[in-house]
Amino acid sequence: LVGGSSASLAKPLVGEFKKFVDESKNGIIVFTFGGSVVNIPPEITSKMLSAFKQLDLGVIWKVNITSPDPSRIMTSKWIPQNDLLGHEKTKLFISHCGKNGQYEALYHAVPILCLPIFGDQGYNSERVVIKELGLRADMREASADELASMVKEIVYDGKYTRNMKKASDLYRKLYKVPKKEAAYWLDHVMEYGGAYMRSPCQEMPWYKIYALDIIAFIVVIIIFLIVLLYLLITKLYKCWIRSNLVRKPKRE
Repeated sequence: LVGGSSASLAKPLVGEFKKFVDESKNGIIVFTFGGSVVNIPPEITSKMLSAFKQLDLGVIWKVNITSPDPSRIMTSKWIPQNDLLGHEKTKLFISHCGKNGQYEALYHAVPILCLPIFGDQGYNSERVVIKELGLRADMREASADELASMVKEIVYDGKYTRNMKKASDLYRKLYKVPKKEAAYWLDHVMEYGGAYMRSPCQEMPWYKIYALDIIAFIVVIIIFLIVLLYLLITKLYKCWIRSNLVRKPKRE
């Protein structure tokens, strides 16, 4: 019923994160592959760093490497993702497009550059592209120049930010604070039960769920009509042959 329970109002940044964001005059990019990816191949790391060098934005990257340019690219094994996405200076979220990160970006109206890796991330990123909330790239195939170009398009075009702002407004109006909404529905189910929320499909046989009984009936009818038509044509053809055989002797 409720997605994005990890999204919430951003807390003020502290320490090195606050210092880096304050010093990034043109805004920042938040980049993370979540907790599912521990080690990033060197060729991917090198490509991303080359792309970031072409930008005038600060980058906060959740990754286990030492930054070659700490004044412009901050690397850390952990980042306060929700708080960074909620900061007014955040211009873009580069992500593998897992559900939690996607909902946090939606909640804080930050457009996304999707770099899907596996699982539902391909579907999630395709949804982002279709709704024009960001772009999608294959980080194994895209060059550093192409990635930098995509970042610039999302950040400076304005279309993606506007679309994400509209989607965020709708989401917040519907769910307000997702954690509170989730807690409300948990209490609701505990008090009233959730039987009325269950789909009737859960009680149906699998062949009815996929309408196989209806499809089978239609197939049988079609086969019956084809056989009937075949028999009718065969009967008419035989009658026509007999009729010709009867006429020929009379003419002779």
